[in-house]
Amino acid sequence: MNYRCYVWGKDSDWEAICTDLDIAVQGRSFDDTKSLLNEAITNFLTDVESLPTDDRQRLLNRRSPLLLRMKLRLKYLLFIVRRLIQEIIRVKQQGNLFSTSVYGSNTWLMVK
Repeated sequence: MNYRCYVWGKDSDWEAICTDLDIAVQGRSFDDTKSLLNEAITNFLTDVESLPTDDRQRLLNRRSPLLLRMKLRLKYLLFIVRRLIQEIIRVKQQGNLFSTSVYGSNTWLMVK
């Protein structure tokens, strides 16, 4: 099964959360934090397996609060948009594949 997880941080201060199971960890690097979250999810799922069906269902269907899930999805969307803009700028500088026109406060990208 796939779970929605987020990892963020810088230097040696990293955090991660699995919003589908409401499990969070902290680590010293991206890889460390990702590994810790994977371990926490695995341990959680192993522990839940031995519980009665009602308890198991309740714990497997718990999610992080809606506001936190929305905030993390918005941050992810902004990250993707920034990366896309950086890629457009890089391609434009290297190959001049796009022309940019500015009209008032609007910027239009046109594919040649």
